[in-house]
Amino acid sequence: MTYPDLSQLVWNRHPSAFELVEAGILDEEQPEFARVGAESLTRGHPAYALKNYWQSFLRRIRGYKVSRILFEQQSVWLPLFDLHVPYEGTAELTYKRSSEHKTGAEIKVLGIGFGSSLSTSITETVAFKAEKSGKSYQIKLLATAIEYVSRTDPTLIRLDLNKPEGASEYRICDIPLVKDTPDIFNTQLWTIDHHIDLTNSNDLGYYLWQKECTIQASWKVGLEAASPTVLEVGLKCGLEVEHSEDFGVKYELPYGKNYYFFHQNGETPLIPLCYLA
Repeated sequence: MTYPDLSQLVWNRHPSAFELVEAGILDEEQPEFARVGAESLTRGHPAYALKNYWQSFLRRIRGYKVSRILFEQQSVWLPLFDLHVPYEGTAELTYKRSSEHKTGAEIKVLGIGFGSSLSTSITETVAFKAEKSGKSYQIKLLATAIEYVSRTDPTLIRLDLNKPEGASEYRICDIPLVKDTPDIFNTQLWTIDHHIDLTNSNDLGYYLWQKECTIQASWKVGLEAASPTVLEVGLKCGLEVEHSEDFGVKYELPYGKNYYFFHQNGETPLIPLCYLA
């Protein structure tokens, strides 16, 4: 099986809110929540109140002081796409730019705690595949975690992400089918996207199921690292995909099994998890 060459991706770094505040770049009179990765903070606030809320946000950032550096420029592996394959089946995530979009799909990797972020674009048609065993498409990044304290706000951990020098380094790892999953019927934690019960079918071949992706895909992933310090801190970062409706995922499901596809509440991932009941 031929896999896409992720080393061709060009990543751009976007400074953290702390860097922008320190450099005096942000305008007190002009809210720029998107620039500092804080768009979620505007939810529930009317447009006329955003200016005051923006100024309050800047004061909050200025009030934080560095307490300690938890780790610095540590190599980590970040899963871009995890394809969970049904038992003896196949899974494929495909991107094809629609005629409605002049630009490709932008992938954003967001550092937590208003840390720096990275972005890249996919412009050409590409397919990420997995057969008989799940595949995790991962890129290598450098991560720095800094702990901040404030007299008025809770302790904050800022995670900065950067790309190592040279071509993007990537790897493709096997991942197991989800077996010991939390209770997927707990609606407070999980949303079931699709249920396919093929246990009473003795047909040969495969059952094909396809899923369209959401307009604004957003989900969280954990970082993999050799450093015990990174693992102990246990940070996650967010991923977002613009024009994610240009992606589609399809599965070939062997007959005779019972399949559930699901995702965690509060997220809209490109690819659902697959559970074999």
